[in-house]
Amino acid sequence: TTVWVNGKSTLTFPSHFSSRTRTVELDGEAYFDVRKNPEKQFIVSTAHQSAIKVLGTKFNVKAYKEADEVITTLVEGKVNFEFNNASQQPQYIVMAPGQKLVYYSQNGKTELYTTSGERELSWKDGKIIFRQTSLRDALDILADRYNAEFVIQENVPHDDSFSGTFTNRNLEQVLNFISASSKVRWRYLNNNADAGKEKIKIEIFI
Repeated sequence: TTVWVNGKSTLTFPSHFSSRTRTVELDGEAYFDVRKNPEKQFIVSTAHQSAIKVLGTKFNVKAYKEADEVITTLVEGKVNFEFNNASQQPQYIVMAPGQKLVYYSQNGKTELYTTSGERELSWKDGKIIFRQTSLRDALDILADRYNAEFVIQENVPHDDSFSGTFTNRNLEQVLNFISASSKVRWRYLNNNADAGKEKIKIEIFI
């Protein structure tokens, strides 16, 4: 089994798995290519009382502790997504390849989408993909990818959208693209030297 772990993410696993299961805990985002072993089910557990159970498959999980949503995208194979529903009763959904499931841990609701997986898996290949992506959604993507915090002024419009693919680009290059494509401007409120291990803070303004 091979796992790719995204930024701001932690994968916890024992030095030796039990005889019956292979259980790992995820805080953040990771892509799993699970080697099939019928005698040892692979389980990804998250902080939101949900779990993904598989035998052999390829899938992406996004489950940050500070976010309410758990997002699973299945590329290959089959997985059981287990969660507590609105009545706090255990429930599971069987996912098929090409599906993305969003679980809202606060109310126990789920939404299921059809997807190519291109955008959801782009981080694994060092890519950022915008497809008519709103400014707010684009900044959320950049905040996760570059461990940044954006302070958005109230007069910044909500209706701008952006399309483009960036491979192995730094944050400044992507923000300069956004500025060149709109009236939006940006500036550092701190920098790497000042921030140390803290998040980079960036103001978005007109």
